[in-house]
Parts: sequence; C-alpha cells; structure tokens
Amino acid sequence: MIEVVHGGFTKLVSTGSILCLDWQHPSYQVWPSLVGPENLDPPGKHGWPLSPNPDGDYYIYLAEDFQFGTFGHP
Repeated sequence: MIEVVHGGFTKLVSTGSILCLDWQHPSYQVWPSLVGPENLDPPGKHGWPLSPNPDGDYYIYLAEDFQFGTFGHP
C-alpha cells in the first residue's frame, strides 16, 4: 500500500513537498521525490516519517498550497 500512496504523492507534487501532520507529535515537510517508500529504503534515500495507515493517532498529509490532502482516522 505504501508504494501506491508514495507514487500518488510523487505524481501530485512532482518535485514539490507535502506536509505530514501528527496532532500530538512532530510534523514534517516531505519531498516525495526524494524519499523512498517505508521499509523499502533505497540507498541514499529515507523512508516516510509517518505511515499512511494511522496507528492510533490522527495523521494528515497536506499539499502546501492546500490543493489536496488526506486525513487518517485511527
């Protein structure tokens, strides 16, 4: 599943970034074109800071220009 989400975000923002928000933890700015899918870290790249599947917290992935976003409810 992470591969599908990663591919979708990469197509939507190209070389741009998205915001990964977790209401009770640090939030992140992520460039999908520069990170690999979670648990599939290619050499020189890092995985996602938050999973697209909520693990008990609310996660929001949001375009910086607010054109799209997702909301994960545990």
